[in-house]
Amino acid sequence: MRQLSDQLRRLLDDRVRSKDRRVLELVRGIESRALALRDVPGVDLVAEIDGAAPSIVLPMERPLYAPVVRASIDSTGIRAGDEEFAADALFASVHVDPVRLTAAVHQALGSRLNSLAN
Repeated sequence: MRQLSDQLRRLLDDRVRSKDRRVLELVRGIESRALALRDVPGVDLVAEIDGAAPSIVLPMERPLYAPVVRASIDSTGIRAGDEEFAADALFASVHVDPVRLTAAVHQALGSRLNSLAN
């Protein structure tokens, strides 16, 4: 049992070392390409980071939970082929507040909305 566990440990260590070597090879390749491009005129090597600081959302900053209001549907007086019944009655039971929806979209998009407008 001990020999088996030693062999397994050696196998796993060899795999980790080979993966580490591969990562180092990739990093060295990237470094050599970047250094070669550094001296070439006209190549703009600029890297941008979307956000350097983590976004922190505190629990009290989140909107309070608003449970979904279930619409009551009374189908006792409806028969098959009844023309008075329309699907519009079902959709009328759901209300969307356009002001709240617009504010949520603006907040979610943030600065991206301003850059699209320009």
